[in-house]
Amino acid sequence: MTIRVLWPSAPPVVRDPGADPNERAIVAEARADGVRMLLTADAESDVLGHLDLEPVDVLKVSHHGSADPGLSGVLARLHPRLAAIEVGRNNRYGHPAASTVHVLASSGATIVRTDRDGSIRVEPAGDELRIQTHA
Repeated sequence: MTIRVLWPSAPPVVRDPGADPNERAIVAEARADGVRMLLTADAESDVLGHLDLEPVDVLKVSHHGSADPGLSGVLARLHPRLAAIEVGRNNRYGHPAASTVHVLASSGATIVRTDRDGSIRVEPAGDELRIQTHA
């Protein structure tokens, strides 16, 4: 597996200590066995929109699937085949947002969620992805 950190850039951008910590979240590209993944942590489109992003096979959806008005623009650049939302069952924040799930579904990505599907395993299978879930 290779991992390349895309954000924050080096040297780190100095920000106001009161600024949104999600803007300092680590964004990384991971590659393993021919599968390309974008791991976004809590960085949303305000960060991702400024990065040089290429299509990926798997997108770890930002910030537990919270509402992100710029998500459709990011998806238009990424074209993920699989969108994985890491989110706790019955969380008090209402994640994932219905608007986020709708935009992901409209993009054509297969959506998996840890609150419904449990742990998720992705393996290459020729030109396809084999997705295994375990609730």
